[in-house]
Amino acid sequence: MRDKFVAVVLVLTAILFALPTSADAQQVKKNPVVGYLTLANTQRENEQTFERGLRELGYTPGKNILIEWRFAAGRVDRLAELQPSW
Repeated sequence: MRDKFVAVVLVLTAILFALPTSADAQQVKKNPVVGYLTLANTQRENEQTFERGLRELGYTPGKNILIEWRFAAGRVDRLAELQPSW
């Protein structure tokens, strides 16, 4: 009788460990990143228009979207080196 009890306890324990346990961890929400590569010298030349367009799509720069600005300062040869490698 004792052997059956031990066997049942072992089987139940094995079943409990075999059951899938899902712990839904809260995922860290990553903001999307937009790269803005331009021949312009400064951010000011197109920043307002670009950010206005993002706002019209429901994005707020710095809150739910990040903008990575890169400027070639009028030098076409710098565009390739400024291009992100992601």
